[in-house]
Amino acid sequence: MKEFIRDFDKRVAEIDKYFELVDKIEQLGAFSTNSIVFPSGEYTVDSDLQKILKSHCYLLLYNLI
Repeated sequence: MKEFIRDFDKRVAEIDKYFELVDKIEQLGAFSTNSIVFPSGEYTVDSDLQKILKSHCYLLLYNLI
């Protein structure tokens, strides 16, 4: 049972990190000129990407339960 709780806590921490990322991306604004810079290049965040990321939040929570 302790291993299950440890695994659950680890998954909760991972989901919290993802939520932080989604929150920061959402703060950029739907039609903002802001972008995220990756080592491979720059990516502009649009409203479609924000919708996809938000929908993944629900999937992560559903799979956690």
